[in-house]
Amino acid sequence: MKKYNQYTLENHFKILEIQTGRKNPCDIMEFLEEEYYSKSKETYVKYKDMDITHLIRVMLNASEDVEEIREENERLRLVIKNLTNLIGELNNAVKH
Repeated sequence: MKKYNQYTLENHFKILEIQTGRKNPCDIMEFLEEEYYSKSKETYVKYKDMDITHLIRVMLNASEDVEEIREENERLRLVIKNLTNLIGELNNAVKH
């Protein structure tokens, strides 16, 4: 049996709308309908079904992933630069 989470983002924004008397921004509501792949559950989960703690963890992990990708890109750029220099040196050596 699936546990009911009363603290979902969907419920939070429903309550916020009632308390403020204002509609929630449409871009936020569209975001809540989007999904991400949960490795632990091995399925897609909508952001609206998460609580705030879970969303923060997902965003922190995504931020770490972006940083790792940036570092790997820098490493690969350096490898390409070194290989390009080596090829240039080899071409110069062959010409002489």
